[in-house]
Amino acid sequence: MAKLLKNQIVLVNLINFNKVNGISYEPSTRKRIEGFKAVLDSRGITNTLRYSYGSDIKGACGQLASIS
Repeated sequence: MAKLLKNQIVLVNLINFNKVNGISYEPSTRKRIEGFKAVLDSRGITNTLRYSYGSDIKGACGQLASIS
């Protein structure tokens, strides 16, 4: 991602994926997210670590995929 976004004017929002029943993806650990953020920071890519709201109503990042 850092290579793709080099010399681009961007803001990357880092939002953790939430666990959803029936989907095989897993949320990243805080350590892994911070490591990814550090790579973006070191390459000069503007980014924001966001808190994921809405898990209590199954509307957080990734959870809408479970609605059919």
